[in-house]
Amino acid sequence: EKVSEAVKRMTANNIGAMAVFDSSGDVVGLLSERDVLKVPHLGKSSEDLKVSEICTSGKANLISVTLDNPIDACMRKMLRCNVRHLLIREKDTSAIVGMISVKDIVKCALAKSDAMIDRLTGMVVESEAMRKDV
Repeated sequence: EKVSEAVKRMTANNIGAMAVFDSSGDVVGLLSERDVLKVPHLGKSSEDLKVSEICTSGKANLISVTLDNPIDACMRKMLRCNVRHLLIREKDTSAIVGMISVKDIVKCALAKSDAMIDRLTGMVVESEAMRKDV
């Protein structure tokens, strides 16, 4: 696929990265907005470049986690590997079933923080109510 076609698809779906598949349906790469930024510096247009020429590829470069990984572990892996996207694998089959981004991690961390604040606020309210009863 041409880079220009991939960029159109990413724009239409409001996504910043997408998995790259080979003809047999196996994930062989990851195309991100950062990869697309390389295009002007390669001396070719996005109409002439193939996705495979600019995407992150190779098994060693495709960082993944299994579905059962907690968000905190995903966040640590992203930081340790210096990546902004993780492919999500099925635990038993290792098939790629999705992707998680830094934005997804931030949303989860915020929801977790909000839940903790709500619990603590509830505990303070209960504690104050108990003191009034005494």
